[in-house]
Amino acid sequence: MRRRTRKRKIIIHESSIHISKKIKALIFMCLVLCFVCTFLYSFFHFIIFQFVSICSLFFVPALLIAYDRYKKSIKYLLQVFVERAELIKNDLDSNQVTLSAKFLYYMDSDCDIIEYVPRAVNKINIDNFPVRFVEVLEDISKKPWILVDCSITRTSLIMKFTHEPEKRLVIDSDSDLNSFLEQPKVIRISSRVTWDLEKAPTAAVLGGTGSGKSSLIKYVILCFLILHKQNEVFVIDGKSAFLYSTSSFNKDGHTTNTPEGAMLMLDEITKIMNDRYAQMNANPDDEEDITYCEKYKDKGSYLLVIDELLALM
Repeated sequence: MRRRTRKRKIIIHESSIHISKKIKALIFMCLVLCFVCTFLYSFFHFIIFQFVSICSLFFVPALLIAYDRYKKSIKYLLQVFVERAELIKNDLDSNQVTLSAKFLYYMDSDCDIIEYVPRAVNKINIDNFPVRFVEVLEDISKKPWILVDCSITRTSLIMKFTHEPEKRLVIDSDSDLNSFLEQPKVIRISSRVTWDLEKAPTAAVLGGTGSGKSSLIKYVILCFLILHKQNEVFVIDGKSAFLYSTSSFNKDGHTTNTPEGAMLMLDEITKIMNDRYAQMNANPDDEEDITYCEKYKDKGSYLLVIDELLALM
């Protein structure tokens, strides 16, 4: 496991973006110098020409190694991104001050953390920034850059990356299932993805035929029922397929496969919601800014799952 390293401040100027071209030009000059000195030595036999020729020839591999390491460095990746994203341009401002882009980089555990500090002159749409950033990093480095976390502070954008591919959860027993429920209201979906029911109470599961949509939903139902003994699940399965089998363990018979049953179920859920709103608003002097489940922790929650909706139309 990698330890957290000190932050490296990387400030990229317009003149530093094309450093790769400068290195290539230097290699070309060394090769030309080597050829010229070798040619002159063949005529004049001065030792100095042979010495310069040999030194130039040995300097080329060193430059190639340095250039290869530079291309693998984070600074090179940032410079390419700055150039492609046009964060800084050739044009100077009215005071003839060179524009620059500032990054902070450090490693934490198995993740790379890159912090971008926008300047007033080079701010871009922060919503598209991480997406474009990942595209450039993966294109240049030829390895995966998976955005694990992204947060915006008052002065910067902090992005946390990993290079390890996502891992599926493997459930072999009830103990495995319970181990994936680390916090109340939080269901683990994969090795890095969790579903916080309080922060995101609704979700859509999309995928092709046979991709495992119904299996994932059934796993979520089981986790939801385990999270709280008072939790209840309402299931609408338009094709009487995989999710209809939840009727075998879903208490109170909250599973249906007909349009009429779906309408009655939605009416029942609407009544429950209205009753809860009335209970929450019973005391007009109560101004607590909390949810029903936070205020009445023993009541549990309700989860509505709809699969194969078009089959009911």
